[in-house]
Amino acid sequence: MRIATIMPTLPFPGELRAATEARALVGTGFQVSALSAGEKGSPGSGEELGVDVERIARSDFLMKICNVILKVTSYRRHPLWSRRIKRFIGRGGFDLVHVHELKPFFVAARAARKAGLPVVLDLREDYPEMEKGASRGWTWRLFNSIEKLERIQRDACVMADAVLVVSPMFVEVLHRRYPGVPREKMVLVSNYADVEVIEQLRSGAGAAGVSQTFTITYVGSMGSIERGIQTAIAAMPRIREAIPGAKLLLFGDGGYVPVLRKQVASRGLDEAVEFGGWVPFESVPDIITRSTVCVVPSLNMSYECDMALPLKLFQYMLMERPVVVSDCHEMKRVVEGSGAGLVFRAGDARDLADRVIELEDPRLRRSLGGRGRLAVLEEYNFAADGRRLAELFSRLGGGRS
Repeated sequence: MRIATIMPTLPFPGELRAATEARALVGTGFQVSALSAGEKGSPGSGEELGVDVERIARSDFLMKICNVILKVTSYRRHPLWSRRIKRFIGRGGFDLVHVHELKPFFVAARAARKAGLPVVLDLREDYPEMEKGASRGWTWRLFNSIEKLERIQRDACVMADAVLVVSPMFVEVLHRRYPGVPREKMVLVSNYADVEVIEQLRSGAGAAGVSQTFTITYVGSMGSIERGIQTAIAAMPRIREAIPGAKLLLFGDGGYVPVLRKQVASRGLDEAVEFGGWVPFESVPDIITRSTVCVVPSLNMSYECDMALPLKLFQYMLMERPVVVSDCHEMKRVVEGSGAGLVFRAGDARDLADRVIELEDPRLRRSLGGRGRLAVLEEYNFAADGRRLAELFSRLGGGRS
């Protein structure tokens, strides 16, 4: 069975969710081809992870024009994507079209319908909720109101043959907001860890052991205030009073980094907070292994925050690091249910500091870290979700081969 994966806004295999899903499908016997965003220095086509990849060459000026057209037309038209997606699907002999993200969905769905193919939307984010807290440029504010994005997302969920969502809460939220979308159309495919891949990387990680300095580590996007990193920075003076020399290590990038750097400078925390920049996925296990404690300090400003189950959480747990997370609904459920760490009130720097200070006890850290790893090995891994994804694609695309 042949799957067309459409992801013109994302690189392959650099986008982790897409790579994890592709490995699961290829391992089950599917033939997968991907049309993805090109990155500087990447080849135009080739094979990655057993997937035939065709990349759309990057042209910043052309893409800006096309993106304005995409916004004006409510995501229905994109001159560059329309041509490439239509050609890609038309020549492939595919059985199903799998679209990552909302932006390219209608362009891809139109080509899929013309070819008589079922189409699946991978809705990794609740886009209207996410945009409420994002830094939005003038074209977004002019052409993409939150109300308009809500209608776009609703229409996409109605049009898709199935919608992949990342958490149980997301299923319930979408069902309440879009009563015209049957609950059975929404399929849970979580952002769980691909244990085999991470374990292979882990085998060569952390040769120098855990840092002698007490380190609190965050790995991931720093693109908006909702990530809550400012709370972790604000907690550092109290943490360092109790644990002298403790450091907050921030790995990742995003548009909110300049704001965070100003916060660090204004509070005189240059020695307490270190920005490590973007790091490749292959380096993440080593970073986590050398950490004392790992944090996910997200704010619960919206349903999007409450519904999120970020991959970083399960990477931390698999690598046996105790976690400190905010009380966003889904993260709290996982951490308290597994005993993998401690939970603080979102946005409360004092409470975050106190939870980190509790973890100065090495016996408690070992206990929580061990429980977290066991929970990932037994439950929070991608094996079951991969099987669910393969079964869905077989059912929707079956009979065409």
